[in-house]
Amino acid sequence: MSTVRVMIVDDLKDWRTMLSGILKDEGYLVEAVGTRSEALHLLNEKPFHAAIIDVRLFGENDKSGLELARDIRMYYPTVSVIFATEYASVEQAIVATREYGAINYIDKKDLGTQEGLDRFKALVATAHLRRFRCFKTGDDCVRVLEFKPRQVFVAMPYRSELIDMTDVYELGIAPAVEEAGLQPLRADDRFLTGDLMCNICYMIRGSSLGVIDITGWNANVLLELGLMYGFGKPAVLLKHERSIDIPADLRGILYVEYGNVGSLKERLLKCFYDLGYVATEKEKRAG
Repeated sequence: MSTVRVMIVDDLKDWRTMLSGILKDEGYLVEAVGTRSEALHLLNEKPFHAAIIDVRLFGENDKSGLELARDIRMYYPTVSVIFATEYASVEQAIVATREYGAINYIDKKDLGTQEGLDRFKALVATAHLRRFRCFKTGDDCVRVLEFKPRQVFVAMPYRSELIDMTDVYELGIAPAVEEAGLQPLRADDRFLTGDLMCNICYMIRGSSLGVIDITGWNANVLLELGLMYGFGKPAVLLKHERSIDIPADLRGILYVEYGNVGSLKERLLKCFYDLGYVATEKEKRAG
């Protein structure tokens, strides 16, 4: 049996039933919901490879399908989105697909034909096969990524002449991340075997956000910052006030300049609020 999970999001029960039946007959594990909020809850509970989303979910508003696709692109980037549309024109469907990060679209009217049905099956069959191209080798990455929407990747030097970096993490960064309902992850928290950079890359891709302390301009930390930026992950930069000034190229990234650990936690927590990454009390209990 296939282990490929597909989520169907459509406000009309008949469409949910029909699409679910088609994909279950093909051997997929399928779950169907009717609203954006139900879909986000489901995505937070279990991994999916692909999502078939009705562009207009009238139970909430006529743009909630597009908003859901935007949410998936931001928080669940390993999930491939296919729009199910009833747009009046192909041009409208193409524009929506490009703007909201879907890999393709199907016209619901076409599902009444064998050609349209075959195209739908082919799209789903290839949706979960998207690969990440390794920046080292240029080959497709063969690792199956587990994206964790509450995971925060932390990159920082092990030591600095300016401040005790252990205190920076244990008294500043980690408490702020945890109070926000998120989960901090440092490379040295894990016993890593094999290719170290491959494992670092995997952890960054599986995180939704980064906290990068560039105090002292450690080369490894700067490489990890570059990976975060290249993967399109939001990052908060940290820097001790007596460290070298941030260059112009990095000043557009949200950063906190701190003098002592006491002020760091609250300022970093405010950054999480500003970025919209603080979990609700319900989400914290569920997590």
